[in-house]
Amino acid sequence: MVSVQDNRNTKLTAENGLMKGRLESAQEKLASRTFVEEEPLTEDAIAESIRYVGCVPSIEGNFIRFMKDGEKYYIDLNRLPVFFMMRCYMVEVNDWQMDLLRHAAHVMSDQRMIVKALVEGEGNDTSIRIFVVSLDRNYDSLKENLPRYITMLEQAYEKLKVIYDQLAEERREAAQTINPLYPMGQTENKILS
Repeated sequence: MVSVQDNRNTKLTAENGLMKGRLESAQEKLASRTFVEEEPLTEDAIAESIRYVGCVPSIEGNFIRFMKDGEKYYIDLNRLPVFFMMRCYMVEVNDWQMDLLRHAAHVMSDQRMIVKALVEGEGNDTSIRIFVVSLDRNYDSLKENLPRYITMLEQAYEKLKVIYDQLAEERREAAQTINPLYPMGQTENKILS
């Protein structure tokens, strides 16, 4: 019986030693972390936050680019510690009524607190830029909020499309009311003799 109890104690001592080693290793990793909560955001801290959410950052000039679910996101580093996180969408000009798209971007921006949208460019170089103005001042805050920012950008684009569709429908209804003899979407072509 003493021998059995001695074997149990030996196993417990070995497990305790293993657990103590793991705990010390974890404490060393925490102690060696280079980002202190009070430190302002740096390029490296932002890149580490991106890695924390499972993405691979790529520094390109004054931007950090990363992909999430096949979509590209950019973080502007020009104004650190405050920064803008954005997502860009190229616009096929023939698929949109540009005046309505610009108006929808303004309406969506007015409805959101920290998410804004801009329609920039002309012709085939037209794009929609949706961005979040970061309120994070340190690494710990950013690593927690980064997934929220990604979701905000996705939701903002979906909201912009809903607003655009509503504006386009209102325009079609107004055109139909003014000229009920013509099918929806067709404008009157005057024949001059």
